[in-house]
Amino acid sequence: MSIVRNWLKSLNQLILRQSRTRELRKGKRQRTNTLRLDLEPLESRLTPSNLDLINGVLTYQGAAAETNLLSVSVANSLYSLTDPGAAITLGSGAKSAGWTLSNNNHTAQGLDSTLSSIAINLAHHNDTVNVQSINRPTVLSLGNGINTINVNSNGPLNTGTLEGITAVLRQPFKISPQLCHRYRC
Repeated sequence: MSIVRNWLKSLNQLILRQSRTRELRKGKRQRTNTLRLDLEPLESRLTPSNLDLINGVLTYQGAAAETNLLSVSVANSLYSLTDPGAAITLGSGAKSAGWTLSNNNHTAQGLDSTLSSIAINLAHHNDTVNVQSINRPTVLSLGNGINTINVNSNGPLNTGTLEGITAVLRQPFKISPQLCHRYRC
């Protein structure tokens, strides 16, 4: 933003210098037309989170510029993914499998019979995932940042039970070289 501001300041000085030069040449002071520059704000270009279903794998991809607060649950054969921190878009595979959006595009729902596994990929922010219940193998991939994973029926409060977790839940993690050296892994 400062680059644009500096450029506008330089342009303004150039225009003022030219109008003063014209005034001095004419020998009398006149009001000169000045050029007014204005910037128009653009609409937001953030890409929302994407949910798609390809070959039985339900994939939730968080956008890079957002902090996710995702909750995952299944009840009565209906999966729900809710993210109040980000709008969700449905890919063509999820749409054709009958997945729908509600809650101002912050909740996606679909039948658990349409999927065989779940992959949740969140980008580089301080994200939170509440896994309240699952019945399909699920992999959580979190980016850099201080991330939180709550696994219980009442996440994020951690006062619930694990009865709804009836499938494998994996969260692959990377060990920093410093930590690995310290603990000889």
